[in-house]
Amino acid sequence: MATLDEFGLNLKQRAFVDGFVSNGGNATQAALAAGYSSKSIPSYASVLQKDPRVLKAIDTLRPKPEPAKIKISKDDIIQRLLKEADEGETSNARTTALMGIAKIEGMIVDKNETKQVASFAEEIKAAQARRAEFSVVPSMKTGT
Repeated sequence: MATLDEFGLNLKQRAFVDGFVSNGGNATQAALAAGYSSKSIPSYASVLQKDPRVLKAIDTLRPKPEPAKIKISKDDIIQRLLKEADEGETSNARTTALMGIAKIEGMIVDKNETKQVASFAEEIKAAQARRAEFSVVPSMKTGT
């Protein structure tokens, strides 16, 4: 009985998968490297590429591309904005660059941005003080 790997493939099929993965997906080269007959390579390659076990092995063993990582720092952004602020083609471009720098540095806060409250207790005291300003009602004396 033939020895099967974790995907249920025999040695030749696994050699095909390994060759396919290592040479960038060339089925003909993978079949040759696995030892299949050179006369029948096109048919072997075609059959092997349709076998669900082979497809699963290829998908599992094929290296996954690394997601692109953006490597830019706050200082890089500010330097680019400073250059645009100095050398921008229009006054609008220069102003926008300066506004970008001011926003990054916390000098400008959008209306939609939430300010962090120092403490909940301080916020309550401030709200109570504002309320007290509006709740002063003159007392009414009952008639004589």
